[in-house]
Amino acid sequence: MGFLDFLKSPEQKKQQETINKLFREIFPGGKQQQDNEVQEIRQLLNFKYTKEATERAYIFAVVSYFTSEMPKLNDIVSAVLRNSETSVTLEDAKKICLYIEKKYLLPFRLSIPFLKKDLTFLVECFVLPL
Repeated sequence: MGFLDFLKSPEQKKQQETINKLFREIFPGGKQQQDNEVQEIRQLLNFKYTKEATERAYIFAVVSYFTSEMPKLNDIVSAVLRNSETSVTLEDAKKICLYIEKKYLLPFRLSIPFLKKDLTFLVECFVLPL
């Protein structure tokens, strides 16, 4: 629980719980796993982007994959490119999405209904700390 959590509305607290649960499912190794994967992506992209820019694109893409009914490479790439918080090129967005497909593949993908009901909210809030 954060220092100022008592200022959050019940709805904000519930939303934060949902985000935290999503991140625990995607990154069971916690922040260390997330940081390691972002570093792998940075290497894959030849350190073309800042750590923060790479992390935003990667987290957006991985959350999109995990919350999509039937994730398709082109759909996720398009979503990453449309996201105003990301700044990667088409080619680099494809590399990120291919990395995710290889790493998580569909059989290991989440199928938790609560994650699918409000993708917009989750994607807007994916950068909040665990």
